[in-house]
Amino acid sequence: MKKVQNILAYFLAGFLVPTIWHYVAAPFGYFAGCVAAIVVIAPVWYYKGMVNQDSRAATLDMGAAVGLAILMRDLLNKGFSSVFGSLPTLFWMSLGAILAGCIAHLLTKRRQKS
Repeated sequence: MKKVQNILAYFLAGFLVPTIWHYVAAPFGYFAGCVAAIVVIAPVWYYKGMVNQDSRAATLDMGAAVGLAILMRDLLNKGFSSVFGSLPTLFWMSLGAILAGCIAHLLTKRRQKS
């Protein structure tokens, strides 16, 4: 049942963020990402433990779910040319995620030693 809840939570976040983005981005400008995180991501993430945080499994970030949902939407609507234009962004996002995972691992190891 938890896997179904995870899928629904990621679907909900991936559906809601692109839907409300135009309404959030205009009045808030650069802070639109923070507002979207507060309005959409946080409630979906924390609503009655909708996303399973199992210590034995890798956790997929809501941002990755939203990014993948938007990528697939553009792929289906506009074709492969839209995907090729976003490859540099996907590369840097992946590199940043790998770097963040390595730093989190090192900090966790350091905390366990002390």
